[in-house]
Amino acid sequence: MKVFDVLSALSEPVRVRLLGLLEVEELGVKELQESLSLPQSTISRHLKVLHGRGLVQKRSAGTSSLFRVTQWDASTSSLWASVRPEVEEIRAADIARMQTVLALRREDSEDFFGRHASRWDALREDLFGRDFLVPTLLSLLPGGLVIADLGCGTGEMLARLAPVSGRLIGVDREPAMLREARQRGDFDLRVGELHDLPIEDAELDLALLVLVLHHVAELPPVFAELARVLKPGGRVVILEMVEHDRTGFRRTMGHKHLGFALESLSAPGLTVKRHQLLERSDDALGPGLQLVVLQREPRRRPT
Repeated sequence: MKVFDVLSALSEPVRVRLLGLLEVEELGVKELQESLSLPQSTISRHLKVLHGRGLVQKRSAGTSSLFRVTQWDASTSSLWASVRPEVEEIRAADIARMQTVLALRREDSEDFFGRHASRWDALREDLFGRDFLVPTLLSLLPGGLVIADLGCGTGEMLARLAPVSGRLIGVDREPAMLREARQRGDFDLRVGELHDLPIEDAELDLALLVLVLHHVAELPPVFAELARVLKPGGRVVILEMVEHDRTGFRRTMGHKHLGFALESLSAPGLTVKRHQLLERSDDALGPGLQLVVLQREPRRRPT
């Protein structure tokens, strides 16, 4: 019967002392060893009994294990209430040592961050990579937006936006690109040109043009279309190259423009809300990049 298992577990003073700490704090074996001033083998042996009787539970934390008491039923709680006063004096000393151990744990943590502050970004990247950054930032967008990636190519941006968008539209003039994009998700993909978008008037909350405009010969028709398809107050985000002198890009890569000045990336009906030159990556071979955010003028309220 379970009551006898609990009585058996509580018959050993060391196990009672362990429970006296674990009902206060979740602790590892080393912390319990230092708090009780007992060998690690002794701590581990008695923890195994307590865990086997269902009095404590264990969870992994990296390469270590942490222990705490489980949710006891009424009979177990009653037995514990009867036993604990027998070790109250030594339990007070155990808890005092535990508080010292926990204080050192906090100091060790602060020392760790202090020692690694100068290379923290690199250390975090080694541990977790960089893929978590974009989803974290995208989660700041309000839900339910209708977003279009114009010149979507193979749909990389569509895949990244999918978790936070209400509805996604991908437009590209090349059917082969859209076939690749369809492999990334069930998006609303449409064949079309930027100067004649297959999108209804005022359909979009947000439009993206990521390294697309330098392939377009005439920009005014594109900006006219953007003003048409955006809702009042809607925005377009443009990522493009800054002006540069690499004329070979016209021949080797089919570029129609050698980057852009800010004045080239604005038009009537679209207000520049933000312009930012992006920091160059050390391993980047291309020209510098800029980010431009334009907003369609909000509908004026009647006076």
